Amino acid sequence: MKYYYISDLHLDYKDEAEKQKFYDLLIKNKDDAKFIINGDFANDYRKTLRFVKEIDKLGIKGYWTLGNHEFFWLAERSNVTPLDKTKFKNAKPQTSAAWDKFLSLIASKTKTLKNFKFLDCGQIVNLEKDWYLIGDVGWSSFSTPEHKLTENELSKFEWGTKFKQWNFEWIKKQNKKWISFANSVINNIKYKNIVVATHYPMYFYDEFSPESRFSKKEKLERTYWFSDQRINNKKNKNVLFIHGHTHDISYAKGHVTNAIGRRENSKTLELMELKLK
Repeated sequence: MKYYYISDLHLDYKDEAEKQKFYDLLIKNKDDAKFIINGDFANDYRKTLRFVKEIDKLGIKGYWTLGNHEFFWLAERSNVTPLDKTKFKNAKPQTSAAWDKFLSLIASKTKTLKNFKFLDCGQIVNLEKDWYLIGDVGWSSFSTPEHKLTENELSKFEWGTKFKQWNFEWIKKQNKKWISFANSVINNIKYKNIVVATHYPMYFYDEFSPESRFSKKEKLERTYWFSDQRINNKKNKNVLFIHGHTHDISYAKGHVTNAIGRRENSKTLELMELKLK
């Protein structure tokens, strides 16, 4: 069995011909492969649900997580873009209960999927033999390893003002919950080899972006794209990390090359093979 992964399809920006090419690519490989897609299918979560249900009906097997873009549109704002500053100027943060309800909604509407299954915090999937899969949005704590951002600091960043409806405290709790779960699985002797699939990268600095490269302000800006809370592989297991969100290549030690969906200045959706060794 082969495994392919991709992230950030951003289907809102694809025309029908481009979408059909991607469907054809999945169908072509469906008999001898499974697929992992790490979130940001679309800006409207209902479009995401339609897509994964269509994939499931086609008999395409695999797993998928949510991305941050699925959270841009909750029920009452399904046709409003977060980049529309006039409509979101006075937006109030969603309550924790509303965001919990949203996750429950996604889980309930996808529980009947037989082939292409929803993956979030708390689930452990046996891919094959001694290989296991865990996954989630992953999120960020919106802090650097050296500094915890205050609400006032968050409000000064462009993404902090754009996404006023975001519940940052809820997001930080989700990130903490996910890190705790992932560490418990990785450091459990029962699970020998593990694939960690998240939307947010689970590292803060990497080989080409060392800590010394950034000013304090740049580090704080970086918290929108990366999680400062590392997953600790204390048992030195064979752990493969795949993620999306950055629309770029990942070089962090121990991380597989980033799953690029909507590459900047390109309309091509690229599948990448995940080799279990």
